[in-house]
Amino acid sequence: MSIMEDWRKSAKGQARIKRARQFLLERARQFLLECTEEGDGFSVSYITLKHHYYSWCQSIGLPREECGFGEIYHVLNERALLRYEPSTKGFGGKTTVIGVRMKHPVGFPRYYNKGDRKSITNKVKEAVYAKLRSNGNMCALCGRPILTDDKVHIDHIIPVRQGGMDDPSNLQVVHDICNLTKG
Repeated sequence: MSIMEDWRKSAKGQARIKRARQFLLERARQFLLECTEEGDGFSVSYITLKHHYYSWCQSIGLPREECGFGEIYHVLNERALLRYEPSTKGFGGKTTVIGVRMKHPVGFPRYYNKGDRKSITNKVKEAVYAKLRSNGNMCALCGRPILTDDKVHIDHIIPVRQGGMDDPSNLQVVHDICNLTKG
């Protein structure tokens, strides 16, 4: 048995893990208290709430690696605020947080720092769509065909926040729902 396994199994290690988990859950509850309001008929997409939680964590000075989404999901699930709506197209779906809406997030840093980026040029978009046609109009994430009336996104294979560039070799066309639910 390794030293780490011994530590985890010890009473002291278990207590420390429990305190750390409680701290993360309290942080998520604090975010919900400060940045959302509850009411009948309110709802917000889980993705939107998740991005605002990330921005809030950064605004209180947490480094990127300490901004996890597990704790916010756990708190929402424990309060029975999550509702999954399957897609009418037979794949994917959308998770909605019911009974909650965002307060105006003035002053939060953006989850994606779009202010520092230029939009993808038409020339690059043409190259990405040419790549889509060459692969048989298949979504790069789910592998299903992209039909003419489908909503699509141009997705970064290596995310911008991890150093990915707006180069056609790093871009792919995907269904909007595939991009929004990939996490």
